Amino acid sequence: MANKRHRIHVYKDSEGEFRVFPPVLVVQGNGNSANTDEVELFNHTDEDLFWTVPAGVFDTTAHNEPIAKGMPSAAAKKARGVNFSANYVVYMVGSSKKAKGNSDPVIIIEN
Repeated sequence: MANKRHRIHVYKDSEGEFRVFPPVLVVQGNGNSANTDEVELFNHTDEDLFWTVPAGVFDTTAHNEPIAKGMPSAAAKKARGVNFSANYVVYMVGSSKKAKGNSDPVIIIEN
């Protein structure tokens, strides 16, 4: 099975709240590097945002990336970890709000 590219979408809902879709993302990690999935975030809003993902999801250090309004992340990131979940933050720069899933969005890495 080949690796997949997953896209996280950030948008503003009809009530003016910033949302992340899907709110939970399940990806294949590097327990089997041939099947490691990639993740990218697309900013569909009219605000710049800052995407913060804890260490261990994509690399041994935390991932911190500014993403301009209407733009995707700079490049898809390969899931690094194996069998864990991690909350991440999408912070809207202009309004100082966090985008929400059902709760704080989560990436789950399976092996």
